[in-house]
Amino acid sequence: VIALPAVLVLVNIKDSAGNTVPAWKAIWPVFGSTNQLLAGLALLVVTLWLKKTGRKYWFTMLPMFFMIAMSMWSLSILLIGNLNFNFRSGKNVVALIAFVLIHMSGLIVVDILRVLFFGKGKKTNI
Repeated sequence: VIALPAVLVLVNIKDSAGNTVPAWKAIWPVFGSTNQLLAGLALLVVTLWLKKTGRKYWFTMLPMFFMIAMSMWSLSILLIGNLNFNFRSGKNVVALIAFVLIHMSGLIVVDILRVLFFGKGKKTNI
């Protein structure tokens, strides 16, 4: 668990201007988007729980859509802005992280929205 932060502190990569910086500084812009995405996904789970228990859920659904939409937009901007085919650049690290986050959260959002609106989803034995 502690290995990844240690690697990010000790490894140096090149930023968009070509300067050598610690890896954590290069990926710092992704942190804000990830933080807001986590809030949106938490609201998504709460919305699903409220619907499944028969309570009103619109008051969590509206901020959920906003949080997820803005986070995905921000991650998309980071992905497109940092996509670089010069593989020696540190910009690819940010683009890769943004791509993985978009893909993983997209899968979660699609599955939960399918359950929320259509009552269909993957069956679990929980």
